[in-house]
Amino acid sequence: MNGNMNTQHAFAKINLCLDVLGKRKDGYHDVRTIMHSIALGDTISIVQTAGRGVKFICDTPYLPSDDRNNAVKAVKLFIAAAGLSHDFRLTRLNIHCIKRIPVCGGLGGSSSDAAAVLRLMNRTCGYPFTTKQLAAMSHTLGSDVPFGVIGGCALCE
Repeated sequence: MNGNMNTQHAFAKINLCLDVLGKRKDGYHDVRTIMHSIALGDTISIVQTAGRGVKFICDTPYLPSDDRNNAVKAVKLFIAAAGLSHDFRLTRLNIHCIKRIPVCGGLGGSSSDAAAVLRLMNRTCGYPFTTKQLAAMSHTLGSDVPFGVIGGCALCE
């Protein structure tokens, strides 16, 4: 990864329909939905920093900037999955976000940001993963993140 800023668009999503099929034993609900990417989105950039750790910096100041943030979790997931935890450069990153997706608006903002971070890290590190592999690993970050990695229009269950 070079010191230059790299940028990725984090597309919002809409649910064209949503069927709640029932409640699971773990408290979550089984759902069936058709999701569609839309042009509205956040702008995500990652830049190396002299500081320590991975930090989320956003023009929406009340969003968490630490490990509670899905974008920070996405960087750490990528680094672990790619076996790059030994790369000191990847342990000192700032994720910059220009927020356009409304927070808590049901448009997948946090998930979209995490997906954009995964795509950006993958591109920056020379594509060690296919899109399908990125989507598969991203489910641990949230149920909407795999869709955000792939985008388009899809039946999601």
